[in-house]
Amino acid sequence: MKTRLLSLCALCLLLAACGPAPEEIVEEYRPRLEEHIKKMETVSRKAGANTAAQSAPPADLKLTFGAGGNARVLHAERLDEDPAFKPELDLILSDFWLTLVQDSLKGSPIQDGDAMRAACDEVLAVQYLVIVRTLSKSEPVVMGEESFAGGSWEAEVYVCDVAKGELLGGWTVNARNDEKVTVDTSKIESWLHSNLWENARKSVNEALAKHTSGPAIN
Repeated sequence: MKTRLLSLCALCLLLAACGPAPEEIVEEYRPRLEEHIKKMETVSRKAGANTAAQSAPPADLKLTFGAGGNARVLHAERLDEDPAFKPELDLILSDFWLTLVQDSLKGSPIQDGDAMRAACDEVLAVQYLVIVRTLSKSEPVVMGEESFAGGSWEAEVYVCDVAKGELLGGWTVNARNDEKVTVDTSKIESWLHSNLWENARKSVNEALAKHTSGPAIN
């Protein structure tokens, strides 16, 4: 009798631990996710096509980045209708949080119910998108063994309200190579490119610094 009682308790605990399947969670979230992602695509395209003069976002706007935050940074091309279109200078902005959910909506959910629910909640938590749109880029050019012509990058950074579909403001940012760059002589072009890339990422973080307590791009 005692053995049977223990077995029944174990069965009850097992059933309690078995929540909805990942596929069921995706279907539960699907309407909200599809609507939210559509809004992100719309406001991203609005930023990508904007030609109006830039003005700074509201001074009291607070952005928090990373897991559980209210904001994310993406290239304008990430939500473009043509997914093959790449930014001129890829800042390697984290988009796994979005890719995971988009793939799940297409029928490839992660096989863990709790993780699936957390991923869906993370996308829905994004209230603000920071969209980076490259205006111009020139790569550094090696001129000799110890000299180079520095590269440059110019971009517009927009802060967007996803729910309202509005551009809240932004900045034009610029980056150049440092005057002196330590390089591996067997990979000079690559090291110079990396220096420009690092400075471009830094320029985006500096633009957003007044609105966040930490770097937007890590």
